This record gives sequence, C-alpha cells and structure tokens, in this order.
Amino acid sequence: DESKRNLLMLPYIKEADPSIKPVEGKDDQIDVNYKVKEDNSAQASFKVGYSQLYGPIVGAGLNQKNFFGTGNTLGINFQRSKVEQSYGVDYTNPYYTPDGISRSFNFQVSRVDPGETTRVNNSYTTNYYNLGVTYGIPIGQEPGVFSRIYAGATYENILLTTIAGKESNQVRSFVNKNGRHFQQADLKLGYSRNSLDKAIFPTRGTFQSLFLDAYAPLDSNSLSFYVLNYNTRWYQPLSDQFIILTKGSLGYGNAIGGAQNFPFFKNYYAGGIDTVRGYQGFTLGPRDSNYMAYGGNMLATASVGLIFPNYLSDNLRTSAFFDAGNVYSSLNNRSFGGQSTNSGPIRFSAGIEADWLTPFGPIQLSLAQPVNPSRRDDREIFQFALGANF
Repeated sequence: DESKRNLLMLPYIKEADPSIKPVEGKDDQIDVNYKVKEDNSAQASFKVGYSQLYGPIVGAGLNQKNFFGTGNTLGINFQRSKVEQSYGVDYTNPYYTPDGISRSFNFQVSRVDPGETTRVNNSYTTNYYNLGVTYGIPIGQEPGVFSRIYAGATYENILLTTIAGKESNQVRSFVNKNGRHFQQADLKLGYSRNSLDKAIFPTRGTFQSLFLDAYAPLDSNSLSFYVLNYNTRWYQPLSDQFIILTKGSLGYGNAIGGAQNFPFFKNYYAGGIDTVRGYQGFTLGPRDSNYMAYGGNMLATASVGLIFPNYLSDNLRTSAFFDAGNVYSSLNNRSFGGQSTNSGPIRFSAGIEADWLTPFGPIQLSLAQPVNPSRRDDREIFQFALGANF
C-alpha cells in the first residue's frame, strides 16, 4: 500500500494497480507487480481567472513532468494580474540521491504593485529577481505519512520604487534610512509533515509546515531580518458525511536592530477569502499615515469548519465555518501619525463556503458575516475566486 501511494504521488503516474504472485519454489517470498498508467508528462496550459483581490488573472506555462524520461520536472511559467507580474523557471529532481533527497532550482522575476488592491498601501512598487536551490530530505518511516526537512539558499535582488505624492510617513522613513535597492541571501530551513489521504478534497489527516527564512545582507546597503511561518490543516471525519476541518497560520518577522528595520514590503496581511472571510482582502491590521492598510510583522489566523454533504455533485464541497485572525505590528506606528494605526482585537466571522471543481478550474465562493467589526473595517459579505486552465 505504501509503495502504491508513493507511485501515485509522482506527477506523471495516473493509476497504479498492484498484483501479487508467489515466487516459484519459495514458500516465503512473493513478487509485487504494478500495472501503471502514465499521465501526459508534458503539459501546456493557459490560465484565465478572476479574483476580487487581484482582478483579472492570465497566465501561461509549459511543464514537462518527466523531462527526457528522467522523472525530473521542468517548468516555465508566466502569470499576470493588476497586482503582480511573474515569470519563472524551475527544475526539480525528486531523486537527486538514491535515498530520495530532492533538489530544486528556481529562477523568478516578478513585479508587485500592492496599490492596485483596494485600500492597501499604494505608495510603492517592488521588482524581485530571485535565483535559488532547495533540497528536500525525507525523514521518518510512519505509514501513510510524508515528512521532509527542507534546506536551501536563494539570491534575492529587490528594487523598491516609491510613487511621488503618495508616500506614507512609514514608507518615507524606511527609504530615507535604508535606501531602495537590496541584495540578500535567503537561507531557508523548514519541515513539513503530510498525512492527508489525498491531495484534492481530503477527508482525513493533517498537514503541517514550519519554515524559517533568514536574510543575510550581500552588500553594505542591504538588510538583515528573518521570518518564521507555521501552517496547519486537520481533517477529522465525524461520519461518512460530515468532516471537521481546522486551519491555522502563525507568522512573525523581525530585523536586526528591531522592528523599525523590518522591510515593510515583507509585511503580513489578513482579510479576504484565504484568511478571515467577510472582511475585504488585505485590509485588517495596522493602517499607515494615509489611512491605507499597511500590514504588520505578526500574523495569527485560525478557522474551524464543518464539511457537510450537498447531494449535488462529488466535485462540489460545502462547509460552514468560523474564522478568527488579525495582523499586528511590534513597531509603534503612532509615531508616524495617521488617523488610526492600531490593529485592535482579533476579528471573527462566520459563514458558509462552496468549493467547486470544474473542467476549467476551481471556483471558490463564500458568504460570511463579520462578528465584531470595528467602524473602520471594510466588510465584504460575498467573496469569490475562480480560475480556468486550458
């Protein structure tokens, strides 16, 4: 069973059916044979989607999951929305060593314009150039569990451009002190444990990940900081029809010399269909001196939900949920002025969600009611995201 699961986790194997045959002349030996059906190893895709946070999304990609029959993966991808443009090339060898250590190379060029998102800091844009390598080391022998340690390093080159006339006091202070061009080495160390029974619409099991990214400066004008992130999802069936789902995320970042040196363009954001539903995307947490969402260096979100049957389609999953979360800053933003820079208490919301797998991609819909909004919170009862792949 474990060997079959390992085969099905390969991106180019669609089916794997085992059969057992006794070894002739041996009373205590058998051969386990697998009949496998390969999926298309090469895939060209075109993506069209729409998100309330990012607006229209288009993308294209060429992914070869069994490059020249080696089992390695080569991907070339492009994606564009009003907030982000991204171009990337990645190459992964899942069995770089016979013991199953993987090695991945990644090169990415991207541009982010957060001001294109409603009510978010609109005083800057960033251009990223990244080149990195990551190793995945399998650990443990638990049945039905994939556990890995990750270690890697990425060269990161960031160019920050401020927009005249829109600079907040926070952005202006950071740029005056640290400049606009930064080169860092991102030293990554992480751990993941996956006991989910399947990748799409899991019914039981847990996924957990813990990652530390430590950024070391590569020139005298760059930054020294770190971010620590923990994420978890847990599925527990109550019966054949009902499943409890709990999710949680914690994030913390800081810099050598204190939070005033932590780069604001690495801040956490909350609110929206992926975090605390019922509140407009990215708008929870501190505001800057222009009263725009500014994010913070501390994140805490959680959700508990009940997945229930809908009797309409196996490709539709329906659930009721209760969300909680907010973003905080350990920097005293009051010193920068503005109408309101505090985050306030943890925000709560409750509602229902539908996730629909269509031939053209997933569609995610939610109806949520904020439980304890403040007067300054931007509410958004109906939220959705959809995508199409061809």
